[in-house]
Amino acid sequence: MLGQILLLMEEDTGWATDETKKRLKGLQFRTQGGGWADVSHLLTGGRDSADEEELLRHDLAPLSRRLHQDYYLGLHEAKVAPGLEFFILCRERMQASVEDLSKWILEAEGDVKHAALVYLVKGEQRNKVSDMVRGQGWLAAVLNDEAMLGILDVGQRRELKRLLATDEQIDKGLGHDPDEDSSPPSPTIGIGEALKRIEAWWKREGRLWADDYRRRIYPNQGIKLAIDPDTGRFDRSSWLILFALGSFQGMGRTQEEQHRGFIEHCQRLGWWKTFAESDPKQNPEEWMTIIEKYAESQHEDEEWAQWIAQFPKLYRLSRWMKDYVELFLSIDRFNEPFCLDGLLTPKANSHFQGGGIDVPPLNRTLKVGAHLVVRELLHHGVISNPLAIPHAYAPIERVRRLFERFDEPVENSQDLYGLLKQHLEGGDATFGGAFDIPLRIVAADEGRQQQLFDLDV
Repeated sequence: MLGQILLLMEEDTGWATDETKKRLKGLQFRTQGGGWADVSHLLTGGRDSADEEELLRHDLAPLSRRLHQDYYLGLHEAKVAPGLEFFILCRERMQASVEDLSKWILEAEGDVKHAALVYLVKGEQRNKVSDMVRGQGWLAAVLNDEAMLGILDVGQRRELKRLLATDEQIDKGLGHDPDEDSSPPSPTIGIGEALKRIEAWWKREGRLWADDYRRRIYPNQGIKLAIDPDTGRFDRSSWLILFALGSFQGMGRTQEEQHRGFIEHCQRLGWWKTFAESDPKQNPEEWMTIIEKYAESQHEDEEWAQWIAQFPKLYRLSRWMKDYVELFLSIDRFNEPFCLDGLLTPKANSHFQGGGIDVPPLNRTLKVGAHLVVRELLHHGVISNPLAIPHAYAPIERVRRLFERFDEPVENSQDLYGLLKQHLEGGDATFGGAFDIPLRIVAADEGRQQQLFDLDV
């Protein structure tokens, strides 16, 4: 009932007062173990509302630290569970420290051990946690347990060995991966045949994989990028999400789900509304309040620290949002091949001289993420110029490594598109409008590479 009231009054700023927040934080919620706990102690496993990191921690947590499943009622029907929404409002940020995670991992039994291994190869705090649990309890022998390791792919096994191998195990060669001293397994087919197999796989299964990919990168409500043809208006929040996801592409050792999780975290706290709708030049105090609140909320560890460090980029993207949107829309007015880096530096681009777009450059803000922006604008039908297609393939590191296995070095998006055009003659170099998504998926999945490319292993 309280959750329903919240949904009806979500625009009421009274929910955000310090006094109200203090009272909400003092509430207790029922746990999966049947008892009650302070809201700050609980984790949610609501698959459509929690970010990936919280889901990983939830699956590790004892029942006394998990929110009771009854709070999720209505989640699948309406995509909003009022009880869960109210819980998140009360709790605000997830609190499960590195010490908690380490304790839960060492005490894990049954299927929770599988969740522990998954956290150790995917979790944000895996490096700190592994330092605290290495060589202890059931983990001391896990690197020899094929039944346990069977849930992990080849790359994840390597990561687990890197994190958990003790000095003694390294001396015996257990933690040493011989593959690190040699080249990756060699394909027995050429690049042309490899790309044709990717194309055939994508034709069979691509729609499901593409839908899953976009569920992983976008917040729960998705995005709306359409431009009103009469007024030129657009949804600022959606465009900021797209630009932010592009700018986050340059962050090291992060996953797509983490970027989405940060945006959802900001949405729950009302920060994203400020980022999207409040002019940072006209309302600097609103932006600085977010930094202050983030700093005050940190206790055990600096959660989301890497993303908060992107604050200057979010400032720039929001400050000149209208002009940056126009910059990408201008792609449809090109009638000859163009340089994407030139597009992102309008002041130095002769195409825009006298054209009214005079804003700070975006090339260093978006970097390789500019290709993601172009790809998604093509996918959503916001732009349609065929000249944009060669720029819809991001030459990210893992994709470059994939092509290097076939002795095909690629430096930029045009290289990728050129190879696709060359070897998929008569085929579809855009993979049905998915562009680089199939390449990203295959490059990240060694098991699928073995299936598609007949690797010598």
